[in-house]
Amino acid sequence: MGMFDKLKDLNSMRQQAKQMQMQLAQVQVTGQSNDAMIRLIMDGNQDIKSVEVMDGVVGDRKKIAQDIREALHDLNENFKKMMQEKYGNMFQ
Repeated sequence: MGMFDKLKDLNSMRQQAKQMQMQLAQVQVTGQSNDAMIRLIMDGNQDIKSVEVMDGVVGDRKKIAQDIREALHDLNENFKKMMQEKYGNMFQ
């Protein structure tokens, strides 16, 4: 394989990566705390699009921090599932 063939392959890979990034921008993944008081939405490129805090969230800062951790954990798990479903065959 010559140098120009390698450059063509590299260019093709860049185009595929850009296309994948555009597709992932269209995907939304949601995570929420166990009590559904905090909800996070991010796209497939891991850009947070929305943080929703329900009206009933008041009081103990430790409880609020726990809700945020739960929502982040749920978001992360849902993101992993989405990536496996959508692109799992690419990484096997």
